[in-house]
Amino acid sequence: MINTIEDIRLHGNNLVVFQKDMRGKVERKNVLDFSPKELYDIILQAYELGDRDARRRITDALAGRS
Repeated sequence: MINTIEDIRLHGNNLVVFQKDMRGKVERKNVLDFSPKELYDIILQAYELGDRDARRRITDALAGRS
């Protein structure tokens, strides 16, 4: 599971997902190595993170926070 959109980065010529395993060790996975289902799940998670961040920024702006 990705925690922020910044967990997906361009690394060299590859698009890489940086995740932590159960012990907290960072592991890298090339996006092209994922199955279609895993790719769909990652894209959906990234969309939901961006949507949640946008809602938070709108709420903060309406409340006068920057």
